[in-house]
Amino acid sequence: MKLNKLIPLSFAALMAMGLAACGGGGTPSTQPSVEPSVAPSVAPSVAPSVEPSVAPSVEPSVEPSVEPGPSTEPVEGQVTVWANEAEEPIIRELVANYNATVAPEQQISIAFQAVSEDQAAAEVAKDPENGPDLFLCADDQIFGLRQKSIVMSLEGSGFDETVKANNTAASVQCATIDGELYGFPATNDNGYFLWYDGDALSEEDVQTLEGILAKCDELGKDFLLDSGGWYTPTWFFANGVAGPNSLSFHQDESGSTVYDIEWDTPEVAAEIQYAAELIAAHADHYKTG
Repeated sequence: MKLNKLIPLSFAALMAMGLAACGGGGTPSTQPSVEPSVAPSVAPSVAPSVEPSVAPSVEPSVEPSVEPGPSTEPVEGQVTVWANEAEEPIIRELVANYNATVAPEQQISIAFQAVSEDQAAAEVAKDPENGPDLFLCADDQIFGLRQKSIVMSLEGSGFDETVKANNTAASVQCATIDGELYGFPATNDNGYFLWYDGDALSEEDVQTLEGILAKCDELGKDFLLDSGGWYTPTWFFANGVAGPNSLSFHQDESGSTVYDIEWDTPEVAAEIQYAAELIAAHADHYKTG
């Protein structure tokens, strides 16, 4: 499944910022509200959860230019942030919105560097002392960072209560290990979005996947859905077909993520068979990609 993104606080950054006492920090967290055969909601308007990812006591400074890769030297007087290049506009917007609500001496400035979330944790682990103050990474990388004492728990810092009050329970779970929070959820739950031609499909047509496929057959239109990708299990796992804990997970002693899915059940087999038959029946217009 696609993993949620997290913004952990690095141990070295916390020490440098005088917040060591406060602390700081793959899971299928998607919880679709549809039955297995029902197409997801049309409106792609999921509001992002609030990210309390701003440290409140860094002096403002001039915005730096974006460097092409991770720096080994922290920028004094600024909050260094590593994230995917595409994330920069929203991060700067969040900082600007925060600065507009606080006194000048409480405003912050960031030094943004483009480092993808699939590489950030490994880069930080190479040299934690000179790592960023904040970095974006996939949620399944938190366990390894904690094992190396690179991230610290947010429990009791005050940030933990803010995170829990402003994010979905599933998002908070993705940043939690052994009941303690280690990061700020930077995305809401993963989800499906259905885009369709309103001139070809009615609201009634798009209420079920069967209805969409039938209409596509009738009109000679194609329907695109990756039936073998990250999101496939949401067809039935989220509805409890694979057991009551099918959306929960835990880390084993090696740090690997283990999902609490009951694979060997008649319900799972029946659901997989139904999906396969549905796709086969509409193969001319059901496209994967």
